[in-house]
Amino acid sequence: MVITYLLEASTPETAYKITATINNNGLEDHPDINNPNLTVVKNSFINEAEVKALVSSHDIIIFAAGTKLSNAFFPNKVYSRPAAWIREAIIEAQKNISEKQIKFIGITGMSARNADKGPLWNQYTFGIWCRPSFDDMILFEDTFLEATDGEKVNYIFLRPPGLTNDIPDHGIQVDPEKRPSGEFRVKRKVLAEFIVKECVFSNKYDGRAIVLVHD
Repeated sequence: MVITYLLEASTPETAYKITATINNNGLEDHPDINNPNLTVVKNSFINEAEVKALVSSHDIIIFAAGTKLSNAFFPNKVYSRPAAWIREAIIEAQKNISEKQIKFIGITGMSARNADKGPLWNQYTFGIWCRPSFDDMILFEDTFLEATDGEKVNYIFLRPPGLTNDIPDHGIQVDPEKRPSGEFRVKRKVLAEFIVKECVFSNKYDGRAIVLVHD
């Protein structure tokens, strides 16, 4: 849905050229698949050179980490490893091209660091099996949040709870002070609109990691 919002925002004067990466055939039925401003490439994010080449040719990078069930005890670095490559590529591109600034937008999950903002049952059931995935999200975020090399990289991290398509459109609370009393999940369409309007088109949340919940 982020793709659709960006393509709809394009004008003849300002056309957003989008590259979507997939590791399967999941975008073949996307309604905008034939749009000339959309390029789809297969990339499983296990090849450092391929990841860095993609990053260096863009101005905005959006990288989402999904929650996975695991029977392991430690993170497999499926997100944190390419996150390190992405940051390295951003730094290198900004050094090689004068005035180039790349914005990185990372989507992780509320339960990785902010489980107290979500439902109690999630912390003690589903959350236990997802802990390795959550730990990898933390490593992913810390690649940017805890960097000590002094290099300037513009980032935003979004920490939504569970995502769904099965609720009405709604508003979004940013960094709620307490756990929502009702629905806490965020609709995918609403999150996509927030990413485009508040993160791509705005610098309001630059340099921050924010929790997002249903309003």
